[in-house]
Amino acid sequence: MMKYFSFIIVLLSLVAYNVRFGDAIPCQIALFLSGDFNDMGYNYMMNEGRVRTEKNLKLTHTMYYSNLEGEDEKTGEAIEEAIREGSNLMIISSQVHATIGIQYARKYLDANIFWLIRSKSRPTPDNLPNVAILNYNSAQLQYLLGYFAGLTTKTDKVGFVSPGYWVQKLLTVNSFYVGAKRANPNIKFYSVYTGSWFNPDVAARASLELISQGVDLLGMSQDDMTVQTTVIENNGTFGLGATGYPERLIYGEAIGMSYITNWTNVFTHYAETIINNTWIPYDVYNANIKDNTLQMDSFSYRVSQTVQDRFNAEYNLFKLDNTYRPFMCDPGYDVEYTLDSKGCVKTEAEFYGNSLLLPEIEDFGLYTVPLEFVPYPDSLKYGLSITAGICIFCTLASMGVVLYYNNAKVIRSASPTFCIAILIGCLFVFIGVILWAQNPTDNLCRSKIWMISLGYTIMLGNLLVKNWRIWLLFDNPKLKRRVLTNFKLFPWVGGIMLLDILILALWNGLGDITATKKPGVDGLGKYEYLDVCTFNQKGDIMLYILLIFHGIMLLVGCFVSFKIKVVDIDEFNESKPISTTLYSIAFCLFIVIPLMVSPQSNANQSIIICACAIFTTMSSILILFGSKFHKMIVEGPAINETFRSSSNTKNSETFSGNDHEMEKKEDKEETKTVATTAPKSITISSAIDDSNNQIKSDIEEDINI
Repeated sequence: MMKYFSFIIVLLSLVAYNVRFGDAIPCQIALFLSGDFNDMGYNYMMNEGRVRTEKNLKLTHTMYYSNLEGEDEKTGEAIEEAIREGSNLMIISSQVHATIGIQYARKYLDANIFWLIRSKSRPTPDNLPNVAILNYNSAQLQYLLGYFAGLTTKTDKVGFVSPGYWVQKLLTVNSFYVGAKRANPNIKFYSVYTGSWFNPDVAARASLELISQGVDLLGMSQDDMTVQTTVIENNGTFGLGATGYPERLIYGEAIGMSYITNWTNVFTHYAETIINNTWIPYDVYNANIKDNTLQMDSFSYRVSQTVQDRFNAEYNLFKLDNTYRPFMCDPGYDVEYTLDSKGCVKTEAEFYGNSLLLPEIEDFGLYTVPLEFVPYPDSLKYGLSITAGICIFCTLASMGVVLYYNNAKVIRSASPTFCIAILIGCLFVFIGVILWAQNPTDNLCRSKIWMISLGYTIMLGNLLVKNWRIWLLFDNPKLKRRVLTNFKLFPWVGGIMLLDILILALWNGLGDITATKKPGVDGLGKYEYLDVCTFNQKGDIMLYILLIFHGIMLLVGCFVSFKIKVVDIDEFNESKPISTTLYSIAFCLFIVIPLMVSPQSNANQSIIICACAIFTTMSSILILFGSKFHKMIVEGPAINETFRSSSNTKNSETFSGNDHEMEKKEDKEETKTVATTAPKSITISSAIDDSNNQIKSDIEEDINI
């Protein structure tokens, strides 16, 4: 009988063990954190409570989700995922997620899921028995830290850095102030807001602002220790641990006092109510000093014994009596609160929901970090501007040579008027480079595009039209008389420029071009900014059209340079230098466009664009005019010298700059040739001679103009 009884006992024990510790886990915790679980502060201590509860109850499946502050959609997705994974104790650790936590509690009301929600509102929501509200009396802790600050300040100036009343009600600031005031009635108190639980940049600079007022100790309700490290580094006084973590473990004896939060008992309590099926509907848990959820750490050895004794006397009052609330009793409260007979705030709800500072606190309001302008490096501005200036000097010198030697054979063959126009286009480009190298303004953003675009249009347009005339005059198998004077060609150049101006005007009118402040770009700090030229989508479209327009000009220019390869007069055959010029520009475009669409800093983009503009424009001047100037130096300018065909046929003739009689003779011969059937004896050389005479006439007119 005893054998069977023992067997039943063992069997029941195994069943109980499997129910308690087997695969069917009776309680699965999911913890939702507003910040980083590794922040050595509030989120760290919350996660530590989860880890210790898991160990104490031997739970095998607990989860956490971090960095959810301000991300309601992300928080909702995390809650849904935790429910799918089987979690049935959902711990919403941050007040900022209280609303969305309650929403999901209503959604899964019948799913046997329990919720522990940290909420600003202390009563539990109606019709949600599975929701327990978690709160802790941070006013106790802040009062005690303020009391410590009042005892240890050397300047009698104390301050507080908080998120602000729209993020967290101001009970922490007021409680810290009351504690400091009770310890030291002579203090002056300052408050500043950061606008967030976690914003190290703003917190550090706001702290420095208060330190500049003479403050030597600061309280805070931030999620990190930026405020305290700023005090330690700049004042050499005590920092205060106000994150719930024993900060002396990190910062050593520089931390005068810390408060500690221990959530293990709280989480263990609610997990056990699920396991034991003893959940209390509509429960509220107020963590406090008396139940050891909230504790004060040991002092730094640098704190005097007198200060320690006075502080411990006040601290023990909280440990003995959970109803001790000195932070709610101060003469300044009579302006904002309904007071009882002892001069204390009657209701906790009124106190905790307050969004006003006590009258004696000097309010600095929301601190905004001023943006700091970072200009382009001087090396970029001066380097590009000086280089472009040297190129402008070379361009002006080239214009002077062309004007002075306009009757030289090599200059006359290149059409001096068009040469000057090409060089004017080059000047526009170099001026555009100087504008591009400067820090952007609204006007510079517009003018630099105008200058460079018009510069290339003038340069390429005149080059195109000039050589189009050479092509038409030499590509003349029927020996038809063609009079293509500058007067007839300039409207074509004007038409090309007018089209460019029209595209630029549309870009300017539709693009909303402005110099915009861009913080945090190009490796700058979060509160440093560059002025960057920006425009809207219509501006993008017009800019693409502008690039297509210039691309078409390049293609047409390449085609014309190919066609004039047949010209057998060396002075007129500019096919090679023109094609080389156009190819160099096209090559740079193939480099610039991929670099522009790839991630580049604004300074690097400016360097790339300006360097390519300088290279293509200066190389064009060297290619088009360098060989001409070199020939003039080596062979002499050959003023008014005649042009000769490179053909060796005996019928080839020469012509001079003032030989008008021959031109008349050729006109008569052309008329006769057109009127009758051309005899077979007409040779290639006679066609060339006729073209030569036509070109001579056009060049003479070009020089006169």
